[in-house]
Order: sequence, then C-alpha cells, then structure tokens
Amino acid sequence: MCTQLKTAFAQAGNITKGSLSKNLKLLVKCGEFLFAKLPQDFDLVMGVTGTLETMSSVEKSIVKDNYNIKRMIYMPSVYGTNQVVEKLIAVEETEEGFILTLMKEIEEAKAKRAGH
Repeated sequence: MCTQLKTAFAQAGNITKGSLSKNLKLLVKCGEFLFAKLPQDFDLVMGVTGTLETMSSVEKSIVKDNYNIKRMIYMPSVYGTNQVVEKLIAVEETEEGFILTLMKEIEEAKAKRAGH
C-alpha cells in the first residue's frame, strides 16, 4: 500500500497513539511579508520618510515609480531642529593614537561645554 501522498491525518490509523501525540504538529506560518511592499497596498500613503529632502533623484524616482507616490509634501519635524553634529571620523593606526585622539575629543567637548 502506497501512503506517501496521504496527509498525516489520513495516515493516523497506521500510527500508534503515542507516536501520533508526540509528533503531530500544526505549523501555522503567519506574519511573513515584505515590509517594503506594504505601502503598495494602500490608496493613500502618508509619512513615508523623514529624509525626503535629502534623497537623491534616483531614490525619489524609486519612491514615485515603485510606490506610485506622485506628490511629495515636506513637513517640519515634530522633534525640532536636527541637533546632529557632523564630524569627520578619525582612524588611528595604533591603540595609543586612538587613545590620544579620544582624549583630545573629550577635552575639546569639555572646553566647548564650559564656554556655554
């Protein structure tokens, strides 16, 4: 008798109750989706990104073409002005150089803070 194509429930009569209760499982797969495709399911998309103003023309093209967003409106941040200070990254070849650079950065920050 060939049973390969029968479901686990159809074969339950040929399996001992102990083995059945130990091995019978129902796998429910849920929550699997592509997050990037989520906006495509809606008629109106608001609040796509906080970096809209800094996007390149290629990135804006992707947003317009892939997500059918035709009009872009810039709104001020509810968090106020950006307070990120952009600085170049220091790369040191030795641990001693790293420590000296780090100490210099700390001293400069302390002096700047004391000046306020």
